[in-house]
Order: sequence, then C-alpha cells, then structure tokens
Amino acid sequence: MDPDAATGLLLVAALALGVVLASDVYHSGTGVDRLLFGSLIALKPLDLWLTAAAAALALAVGAVMRRAWLAGGFDADGARAAGVRTVTGDRVLLLAVAVAVVVSLDAVGALLVTVVLTVPAATIRLLEPPLREQQLWTGALTAAEGLAAVWLADIADVGPGPTMAVLGALVYGAVAMATRRAAVTA
Repeated sequence: MDPDAATGLLLVAALALGVVLASDVYHSGTGVDRLLFGSLIALKPLDLWLTAAAAALALAVGAVMRRAWLAGGFDADGARAAGVRTVTGDRVLLLAVAVAVVVSLDAVGALLVTVVLTVPAATIRLLEPPLREQQLWTGALTAAEGLAAVWLADIADVGPGPTMAVLGALVYGAVAMATRRAAVTA
C-alpha cells in the first residue's frame, strides 16, 4: 500500500475513533462540535504559549532539517545515494506536524487543522515562488486568512473555524483560476 494512502486512512480512522470516544457513549464532557471545529473564544493563555513554542520549534527544526527535507522532497533516492538521511528528516517532519496538530486542536479542532496547515501552503504553491518565499508567503496568508475569518465570523455571528475553512477554499479557488488564466494567455 502507498504510504501516503496509509497515512490518510490512518488519520481518518483516528478522527472517527476520537469522535466515537468523545461522544455521549463515554461522557467526555466535551461536545463533538468543539472537538471537530475548536473554539477560539475558549483558548487559555497556556494555549497561546504552547502555540508560540510550537512555532519557534517549527522554525528551528526547519532550519536544521532544511537540506534533508529539500533533498527528500525532490529526489528521495538520489538524496539517499548522496548520503542525506531522508528517513530521519521524514520522521522529524512527522513529529513536527504532530506537535503542530496537537497544539492547534483546541483553537481550530480536528477537521480544521488541515485547513490551517495545508490550504494556505497549497494556495501559495500555485504561484510557484522559490521555496523560501513559499514559506514566508504561506505564513503571511495563514495569518491574514485567520484574522479575516475571525472578523467575518464576528460580523456574521458564526463560528470562526468553519469561516476559516470557507475563506481558505475561496482564496484557493480564486488563485487557482487566476493562475490557470495566466497560463492559458501566456
């Protein structure tokens, strides 16, 4: 089985198991909607400190593992032949993603973690900037979409998590259409 497919299936199974365990069957005291969509309003100062620590850790790990991640991402077999330890890089990346997911669960919930972690990066990638710029622009877009989602959610009196998902999808769609048009006219 393809490792990416196995990871996807494992994540879906873990999410489903979490929903079952948090449901009324086990009386966890937390609503399933909060587990799925989070609650920005209920965040505690500790959550903000953990988020800052996770961000600092991600930046530090990214600086240390940059070579292995680049080499493994573009040509894993060639990287291994050149002596780059891609397995270590892959494991460190999975650990860094796991830390980011756990830290962000209270804020955005299990379903919306993917929106925060992947949609802005996928959006910026459509523009094909150099890797360093992709990282910077992804951070900026994530922050802008997050702030805009909170503002729009307040105006519409809806949850900020789902608003963030819709906004991320709309921005991705607009950038995808614009880049496609630019490719056609070029």
